[in-house]
Amino acid sequence: TRPDRGYFARFDEGGYVWPSLVNWSIAPEETASVLRAVGRLVGVAFVSGHTCGFAIHTTFWQWAFSRAADTEGEDSDYFSLLRHFDRAQFIQRARLLYSRQQLADALDMTQDALAASLPDWRPLSDVEVSALELTWSYDAAVCGASASVPLAPLGVAKPVTTADAKEYLQLWSRHHIV
Repeated sequence: TRPDRGYFARFDEGGYVWPSLVNWSIAPEETASVLRAVGRLVGVAFVSGHTCGFAIHTTFWQWAFSRAADTEGEDSDYFSLLRHFDRAQFIQRARLLYSRQQLADALDMTQDALAASLPDWRPLSDVEVSALELTWSYDAAVCGASASVPLAPLGVAKPVTTADAKEYLQLWSRHHIV
């Protein structure tokens, strides 16, 4: 891969090379060459006896290594976790469910700090939620094309209401994160 693209970053003069946090998106036509470079880095590290690591979010480990006791209880609160992955989406979609105080608590802020950083933020009314015409689907980009994934068995047919907002946000956030 070309160094000017910024797909990888070098830490230390000792030569630690990691995928760059600056440029997570890779053009589809360059995917093969980037993955080939990652494979070569891992292969060279393996053959030379060095460890090779990539940062993986803790939500993955919770899911991958969940205990039987954990699976019987409540699932992860994906909407709360969304604030760590996509803060802008979390704040925007919180208007469906949270009051100003709940948002301040979720963001670990005081009411004054919330008012200073988001002065115009307010929850949506029932009329505004129905005007959004939200459906039980998640629009995802798959290999450069847009695809709609149903979140519930009724999918697009059933509109999202204020009463359904919590369930909708859980399902939508899970698809957005995972």
